[in-house]
Amino acid sequence: MSKEINIRIVQVVVLLIVALSVASCGKTEWDRLNERAQTLFKQGRYVESIKMAKDALKVAEETFGPEHPKVATAMVVLAMPYKVMRRHDEAEPLFTRALEIEEKAYGPDHREVGAALFNLADFYRLQDKSKNKFAKAEGLYLRAIAIFEKEFGPDHPDVAVSLYGLARFYMRQENYAKAEGLFKRALMINVNTPKPNYSQMTSISSSLGEIYIIRGLDVEAERLIKQAVKFHGKVLGKEHPSVSTPLYILAGLYITQERYVEAEDLMKRALRIVEKTLGPDHPTVTMYRDRLESIYSLQIKSVDAAKAENK
Repeated sequence: MSKEINIRIVQVVVLLIVALSVASCGKTEWDRLNERAQTLFKQGRYVESIKMAKDALKVAEETFGPEHPKVATAMVVLAMPYKVMRRHDEAEPLFTRALEIEEKAYGPDHREVGAALFNLADFYRLQDKSKNKFAKAEGLYLRAIAIFEKEFGPDHPDVAVSLYGLARFYMRQENYAKAEGLFKRALMINVNTPKPNYSQMTSISSSLGEIYIIRGLDVEAERLIKQAVKFHGKVLGKEHPSVSTPLYILAGLYITQERYVEAEDLMKRALRIVEKTLGPDHPTVTMYRDRLESIYSLQIKSVDAAKAENK
C-alpha cells in the first residue's frame, strides 16, 4: 500500500487568542459569562459554549455599546465554537466585525488587532482551497506575526501561536518544507518560555508527525504522534475533541503499515470522541466514520488474501 495518505484533518483549535479585560473593582456579569463560555469551549462543550457566548455578547452590547472592544472579544468567543462545528456562515461575520471594531479602537498595529487578524486568518485557513478566502489567510497571518514580533519580540508565545497557524496553512498548500520550519520555530519558543503552552506543543508534535508520515519517516512520526496523544490526554482529558486528531493521524499511519487491528482501535476511540462532541451528522464525524469503514474493508481483503495464499 502507498505510504501517501490523504490527511484531511479538521484541526480542533484550542489556541484561542482573546484579550480579557477585567475591571479593577471586580468581575462584571460580562466577565463571568465570557469566561464561562471560554471554559466550556476548551472543554469541548461547544453547544453550551455557544449559548453562554450569546448571552455574553448581548450583555457586552447593552453594557458597553456596539463599538466597544469587549464586544469584539465576545464576538470571537462566540465565533470559535461556530468555527469548530463548521457553522461558517455564522462564524465569519463575527470574526470580520471583531477585526473592524479592534482596528477602529486601537489602530492597525495594536496587539489586539494582531489577535483579531490571527482569528480571521485561522478561520480562512479552513475554507475551500480554491476560494479567495483561503488565499487571504497567509497575508493575515503574516500581518499578525509582524504585529506580535514588534510588540513582544520574536520569541513570545503569541508569536508561536501565529507561527503554528501559518504552518497549518502551508500544510494545506502541501508546502511541507515551509510548514516544518515554522512548526519547529514555534516549538522552540515554547520550549524556551517560562510557561510553555503544552497544548500547542502537543499539536505541533502531531503536525510534525503528519509531515514525517508524508516523507516516509514512519518511526519518528509514530513517536511524535503517540507523544501528542499522551499529552493531549494528560493536559485536556482523554475524551477532549483535540485528542481525536492525533488518533486519526496515527490510525492513518497504521493503515499504510497494514496494522489494521491497531488502526481500528484508534478510530473507534476517535469516532466516539467526535460523535459525542459534534453530533452524528457533522462532516468530521462522517470523515472519521468513513475511515473506520475503510479499515473494516481492508481487514476483510487482508483475510481473504491470506486464505488464498494458504490454498
